[in-house]
Amino acid sequence: MHPYAIRYDPTADPTTGHTAALKLIQLTPDLARAIEQAERAGKPGVRLTIKGTRADDAVVCTDAQTYTLRTITVSNAMLCLRPREPRVRETTLGDLVLQDTCHEILELTPTAPRVARIDKLLKPSAWRGMGAGTGAGKQRREDEQGDERTGKRKRYTRDQLQSVVQASDAELEVGLRERNVITVDDHLLYLPTRPLTDLLTTLLSLFTIHASLPTNGTAPAEPILAALEQEYAVDREVTTEVMRLYGSLVGGDQWEPDVQAIVAQVGKGLLELESTIDPPTVDAFMDKWRTAIGTSYGDTISLKLLSGNHLLTPSPLPHHPTLITPFPLSHLPTDPAARFADLFLARTRWAPDEMEPFLKGLTPEGDRKAAERLVGKFVRSVRERDGVWWYARR
Repeated sequence: MHPYAIRYDPTADPTTGHTAALKLIQLTPDLARAIEQAERAGKPGVRLTIKGTRADDAVVCTDAQTYTLRTITVSNAMLCLRPREPRVRETTLGDLVLQDTCHEILELTPTAPRVARIDKLLKPSAWRGMGAGTGAGKQRREDEQGDERTGKRKRYTRDQLQSVVQASDAELEVGLRERNVITVDDHLLYLPTRPLTDLLTTLLSLFTIHASLPTNGTAPAEPILAALEQEYAVDREVTTEVMRLYGSLVGGDQWEPDVQAIVAQVGKGLLELESTIDPPTVDAFMDKWRTAIGTSYGDTISLKLLSGNHLLTPSPLPHHPTLITPFPLSHLPTDPAARFADLFLARTRWAPDEMEPFLKGLTPEGDRKAAERLVGKFVRSVRERDGVWWYARR
C-alpha cells in the first residue's frame, strides 16, 4: 500500500483547520443505482432538490420520489480528503489534504409526498361554479383585486406551487389530478367537488346529445363548449381543461370522455351532499346516482368507484337496509397518529380491507413494507370468529 501524508490545507481557517463545512448524504440503494446507471449511459445525473419552507422539516425530491432528510451522528469521525495540487515539475500528487472532518451524515428515507398544501393554497381562489356569471377572466380580475386589498397572492402558477409543495414533480402531478386542479390562463384553478359535479353531469348530458354512439365514442367539442359558455356562463378554457382532465380531445375537436372517471366523480359529489346524521340507504343513494348520470350509463355505477369516500353501516333498525355515510379521505389528517385516531373514533374496530383505502398518502405509493410497519405501530390485529379485525393499539 502506498503511504500518504495527510496535511491541513494551507488556505484553511486557522481556528478550525477547515476550508468549509461539508455535508455527506447517504444515498438509498435505488438512488445509488440510478446515479450509477446514468453515469454509465452518459446521461445527466439524478436531480436532487431540497424542498420546504422555513417552518417545514426539509425533504429531498427526485423527479419521481420524495425522501425525508434526517441528521445521523456517527461515532467515528470521517475525514474528507482531496489530492494536493502538484507543484511545478511534480509528476505525482503526493500528499492528501484534509478538507473537512464530519461527525454526522444526512440520511435519506423514502416518504409519502406532502401534497396537502395544495388544498390550502388553491382553495381560496377556487372555481365558483356554473351560472355564477364569472368566467376565468372575470374571476382572475376579482382575485387580483383581492390581492391588492389583502396583500396576499391568491393564484399560483405551477412553478410557484412546485417550489413550496414537498413532492416530486411526478407526485405533484398526481396530487393535482386527484384534487381536480386544472391550468387556466397559466395559473392553477381548483375545482371544488360540488360545482364540478354539476359541470360533469351537464357535460355528460351534452355528450349524449351530440355523440353518434353515446356509450362508446366521441362527440364534437365545439357545440358542447358553446352550450356551456352561452347557457351556463362557463369559460371555454375551463370547459376545455375539464374535458382533458376527464377524457381526451381527439384531433383537437372531438371529445372522448373517460366515462368511468366522470361517473366516479359525480358519485363522490352526490355523496358529499348526504347527511352524516341521517344517511340514506345504499339503494336510495344508488338510485340518485343513476338518475344524475342518465340511463345510458346506469350500468357503470359501483360502490368500488367510491372507495375511500364512504362507510357502510348496518341500519339501527332490525331487518332494514344498509346505510351509506360520507367519509372522505380528503378530510382526514395527514399526520399518521391523528389519522388513526380519527379512524378509530369513527369505528372501534375495522376489517383490514375496509381501512386500507383510508391509509393512502401516509406511506410511499406501493411500499407494502412501509405500510405494514405503520399499521403495526398503531393497530392491534385480533382474530375473532367472524375474521380478523383491527383495533387501536393502546
